[in-house]
Amino acid sequence: MRANSKSEEPMFPWEHLPAPPRWQRSPWQQGWTTVQGRVDGKKVRLGRGPRSAAGSDLRGWLFAQGGVQAWVPSSSGEHTRWLGRGRPERPWAVARSLLRADLRPAVLTVESDGTLLVGFRGPAAAALGDLAARWVPGGLAETPWRQTPLPAGRLEACSIDDPGVVAVTLHGAFRRKPQ
Repeated sequence: MRANSKSEEPMFPWEHLPAPPRWQRSPWQQGWTTVQGRVDGKKVRLGRGPRSAAGSDLRGWLFAQGGVQAWVPSSSGEHTRWLGRGRPERPWAVARSLLRADLRPAVLTVESDGTLLVGFRGPAAAALGDLAARWVPGGLAETPWRQTPLPAGRLEACSIDDPGVVAVTLHGAFRRKPQ
């Protein structure tokens, strides 16, 4: 997995590829843009494009063949970033409410101690951080930026109050599926 250039960082740093299916992630969180490898000795490169008119997205199949390169959506490391920490009573429910407010954070997770992390990238990062801090009971305290890997692998739907929640979307919560 690699970002599109050396001066960029992954927009969505998944724990590993492939990213979860689209119903287990937010619509704007893409796992990869391009996958390149070999099939029957011939070089194949599958990029982004309109999937509905072209049939199934074969990037996942090509990735599963092994020996491939995958390009992931990335962001210039020089963009403004803002990261805040908070301790609301129901952190995953608050995280989901931020998604429902259409804030689209680059970082949205709850640490093992119950601390909610909310981060934004881009020219409006600080303004979005201030807005998010108003939505979070008790507010958010700004903290140094750090990339936070997004959960990948086998996930299953669960209650927003399940102690095993690792991710939320607009419509639900997910925990790791037992092996």
